[in-house]
Amino acid sequence: MKPETIDRIMQAVEEEIRRSGAENWDGAMESAKQTLNIPTGVVPFAKGFPCDRLLSKAELQQLCLEQPEPTPSELRHLIKQIRDLTGKVRTVFIQAAKKEIPPDRGGRPSKLGTPQEQKKIVKEVLSLIEEGAQTTDALARVARRHDLSLSSMQRIWKMRRKPDSGRDKIR
Repeated sequence: MKPETIDRIMQAVEEEIRRSGAENWDGAMESAKQTLNIPTGVVPFAKGFPCDRLLSKAELQQLCLEQPEPTPSELRHLIKQIRDLTGKVRTVFIQAAKKEIPPDRGGRPSKLGTPQEQKKIVKEVLSLIEEGAQTTDALARVARRHDLSLSSMQRIWKMRRKPDSGRDKIR
Protein backbone atom coordinates (compact mmCIF):
# COMPACT_ATOMS: atom_id res chain seq x y z
CA MET A 1 0.00 0.00 0.00
CA LYS A 2 1.26 3.50 -0.81
CA PRO A 3 2.30 5.84 2.03
CA GLU A 4 -0.39 8.35 0.96
CA THR A 5 -3.09 5.69 1.27
CA ILE A 6 -1.78 4.62 4.66
CA ASP A 7 -1.83 8.28 5.76
CA ARG A 8 -5.50 8.60 4.73
CA ILE A 9 -6.40 5.44 6.64
CA MET A 10 -4.42 6.51 9.71
CA GLN A 11 -6.01 9.97 9.58
CA ALA A 12 -9.50 8.39 9.48
CA VAL A 13 -8.66 6.14 12.45
CA GLU A 14 -7.21 9.01 14.50
CA GLU A 15 -10.23 11.16 13.71
CA GLU A 16 -12.54 8.42 15.00
CA ILE A 17 -10.42 8.00 18.12
CA ARG A 18 -10.75 11.74 18.83
CA ARG A 19 -14.47 11.59 18.09
CA SER A 20 -14.85 8.79 20.61
CA GLY A 21 -13.44 11.03 23.35
CA ALA A 22 -9.99 9.47 23.73
CA GLU A 23 -7.02 11.80 23.85
CA ASN A 24 -4.66 9.62 21.82
CA TRP A 25 -4.19 6.21 20.25
CA ASP A 26 -2.52 4.55 23.25
CA GLY A 27 -5.15 5.93 25.64
CA ALA A 28 -7.93 4.57 23.44
CA MET A 29 -6.34 1.11 23.27
CA GLU A 30 -5.76 0.94 27.05
CA SER A 31 -9.29 2.13 27.72
CA ALA A 32 -10.66 -0.53 25.37
CA LYS A 33 -8.62 -3.27 27.04
CA GLN A 34 -9.84 -2.25 30.50
CA THR A 35 -13.47 -1.70 29.53
CA LEU A 36 -13.74 -4.93 27.59
CA ASN A 37 -11.61 -6.81 30.12
CA ILE A 38 -9.23 -8.09 27.44
CA PRO A 39 -5.66 -7.61 28.76
CA THR A 40 -4.22 -9.44 25.74
CA GLY A 41 -6.07 -7.11 23.37
CA VAL A 42 -7.81 -9.93 21.47
CA VAL A 43 -11.15 -8.49 20.36
CA PRO A 44 -14.07 -10.96 20.16
CA PHE A 45 -16.06 -8.83 17.68
CA ALA A 46 -13.20 -8.32 15.19
CA LYS A 47 -13.85 -11.46 13.14
CA GLY A 48 -13.64 -10.67 9.46
CA PHE A 49 -11.05 -7.92 9.93
CA PRO A 50 -7.40 -8.48 8.93
CA CYS A 51 -6.55 -8.92 12.63
CA ASP A 52 -8.45 -9.96 15.72
CA ARG A 53 -6.75 -7.82 18.34
CA LEU A 54 -6.17 -4.18 19.21
CA LEU A 55 -3.12 -2.84 17.45
CA SER A 56 -0.64 -0.15 18.26
CA LYS A 57 -0.32 2.63 15.73
CA ALA A 58 2.93 1.14 14.38
CA GLU A 59 1.36 -2.33 14.08
CA LEU A 60 -1.56 -0.93 12.08
CA GLN A 61 0.81 0.94 9.77
CA GLN A 62 2.84 -2.25 9.27
CA LEU A 63 -0.34 -4.22 8.54
CA CYS A 64 -1.32 -1.62 5.93
CA LEU A 65 2.14 -1.81 4.31
CA GLU A 66 1.66 -5.55 3.84
CA GLN A 67 -1.72 -5.11 2.11
CA PRO A 68 -2.13 -4.47 -1.64
CA GLU A 69 -3.09 -0.98 -2.80
CA PRO A 70 -6.90 -0.65 -2.72
CA THR A 71 -8.89 0.80 -5.59
CA PRO A 72 -10.47 4.21 -4.94
CA SER A 73 -13.86 2.59 -4.27
CA GLU A 74 -12.27 0.02 -1.92
CA LEU A 75 -10.50 2.84 -0.07
CA ARG A 76 -13.77 4.78 0.31
CA HIS A 77 -15.42 1.59 1.57
CA LEU A 78 -12.55 0.96 4.03
CA ILE A 79 -12.75 4.51 5.41
CA LYS A 80 -16.53 4.15 5.74
CA GLN A 81 -15.97 0.90 7.68
CA ILE A 82 -13.56 2.72 10.00
CA ARG A 83 -16.18 5.42 10.64
CA ASP A 84 -18.90 2.80 11.18
CA LEU A 85 -16.67 0.86 13.57
CA THR A 86 -16.90 3.66 16.15
CA GLY A 87 -20.61 3.02 16.59
CA LYS A 88 -20.06 -0.73 16.87
CA VAL A 89 -17.31 -0.22 19.45
CA ARG A 90 -19.56 2.14 21.43
CA THR A 91 -22.28 -0.54 21.48
CA VAL A 92 -19.80 -3.15 22.73
CA PHE A 93 -18.52 -0.72 25.42
CA ILE A 94 -22.06 -0.02 26.61
CA GLN A 95 -22.83 -3.74 26.80
CA ALA A 96 -19.60 -4.34 28.75
CA ALA A 97 -20.44 -1.51 31.14
CA LYS A 98 -23.96 -2.85 31.68
CA LYS A 99 -22.52 -6.17 32.80
CA GLU A 100 -20.46 -4.40 35.48
CA ILE A 101 -23.24 -2.22 36.92
CA PRO A 102 -25.81 -3.98 39.10
CA PRO A 103 -29.45 -3.23 38.33
CA ASP A 104 -31.31 -0.65 40.38
CA ARG A 105 -33.12 -2.15 43.36
CA GLY A 106 -36.14 -0.06 42.52
CA GLY A 107 -38.90 0.82 44.88
CA ARG A 108 -39.27 3.66 47.30
CA PRO A 109 -36.32 4.47 49.57
CA SER A 110 -36.70 3.06 53.06
CA LYS A 111 -37.68 5.50 55.80
CA LEU A 112 -36.69 2.98 58.43
CA GLY A 113 -33.09 4.17 58.43
CA THR A 114 -29.90 2.29 59.04
CA PRO A 115 -29.63 -0.41 61.71
CA GLN A 116 -27.80 2.09 63.95
CA GLU A 117 -30.62 4.64 63.57
CA GLN A 118 -33.16 1.90 64.30
CA LYS A 119 -31.29 0.96 67.50
CA LYS A 120 -31.33 4.61 68.58
CA ILE A 121 -35.07 4.83 67.93
CA VAL A 122 -35.77 1.61 69.86
CA LYS A 123 -33.69 2.93 72.79
CA GLU A 124 -35.84 6.09 72.81
CA VAL A 125 -39.01 3.98 72.91
CA LEU A 126 -37.59 1.81 75.70
CA SER A 127 -36.66 4.86 77.76
CA LEU A 128 -40.21 6.23 77.42
CA ILE A 129 -41.63 2.85 78.45
CA GLU A 130 -39.30 2.77 81.46
CA GLU A 131 -40.62 6.22 82.42
CA GLY A 132 -44.11 4.71 82.52
CA ALA A 133 -45.57 5.43 79.07
CA GLN A 134 -47.70 2.82 77.34
CA THR A 135 -45.93 1.05 74.44
CA THR A 136 -48.37 2.43 71.84
CA ASP A 137 -48.00 5.98 73.19
CA ALA A 138 -44.21 5.70 73.29
CA LEU A 139 -44.16 4.42 69.68
CA ALA A 140 -46.40 7.30 68.55
CA ARG A 141 -44.31 9.95 70.33
CA VAL A 142 -40.99 8.68 68.92
CA ALA A 143 -42.57 8.32 65.45
CA ARG A 144 -43.58 12.01 65.54
CA ARG A 145 -40.07 13.03 66.64
CA HIS A 146 -38.47 11.18 63.72
CA ASP A 147 -41.13 12.05 61.14
CA LEU A 148 -42.21 8.41 60.73
CA SER A 149 -45.66 6.92 60.40
CA LEU A 150 -46.91 4.79 63.26
CA SER A 151 -46.83 1.71 61.02
CA SER A 152 -43.15 2.35 60.13
CA MET A 153 -42.40 2.80 63.82
CA GLN A 154 -44.16 -0.48 64.60
CA ARG A 155 -42.06 -2.25 61.96
CA ILE A 156 -38.88 -0.95 63.58
CA TRP A 157 -40.20 -2.03 66.97
CA LYS A 158 -40.98 -5.55 65.68
CA MET A 159 -37.48 -5.89 64.16
CA ARG A 160 -35.80 -5.19 67.50
CA ARG A 161 -35.85 -8.86 68.48
CA LYS A 162 -33.82 -11.61 66.85
CA PRO A 163 -36.04 -14.27 65.24
CA ASP A 164 -34.29 -17.13 67.08
CA SER A 165 -34.31 -15.64 70.58
CA GLY A 166 -36.52 -13.44 72.68
CA ARG A 167 -33.70 -11.11 73.74
CA ASP A 168 -33.52 -7.50 72.59
CA LYS A 169 -30.78 -6.72 70.08
CA ILE A 170 -30.10 -3.47 71.87
CA ARG A 171 -29.63 -4.58 75.45
